[in-house]
Parts: sequence; C-alpha cells; structure tokens
Amino acid sequence: VLPQLYDPQKTFSPEEVKGRVWLLNVWASWCPACRDEHPVFVDLAKSGVVPIYGLNYKDRREDGIAWLRRFGDPYQLSVHDF
Repeated sequence: VLPQLYDPQKTFSPEEVKGRVWLLNVWASWCPACRDEHPVFVDLAKSGVVPIYGLNYKDRREDGIAWLRRFGDPYQLSVHDF
C-alpha cells in the first residue's frame, strides 16, 4: 500500500485490482530509460488495451508530477515510493 502521487492522502494497493488484468510501470523523472519508453506507454494507454498503473520510484513528488504534466500521463493512477 503506497500513497497516490497526486493525492498522498489517498492510497493504492494491488488488492484493489486483484483478479483483473493490469500493467505496472516503475518510472522516475530522473530515469533516462523511462524517458525513452514513455511514449510507448502513452500510446498503449490511448489504445485502451490494458489499464496502466505507475510507481514513481525514489523521486521527489513534485518532480514526478511535473514530468507527467510535461510528457503526458498514461496512468490510471501513480503511487509514490519515497
């Protein structure tokens, strides 16, 4: 159970999507590979094939939010691992 990126008062647990197909992507604003792969996740989200959830990994909350605003947010929601 981790706090949501946009609203740390709310949490998310994998139990909430138990039994459903979904994709978890671990990403960070400081990660060069994440920047390279991000357009793939944006396109996948637009296709509606699978819901995508994000785990913002060891990042400052403000940096993660700014990064998603700049490059697009393909996630149903992102949690924050501080």
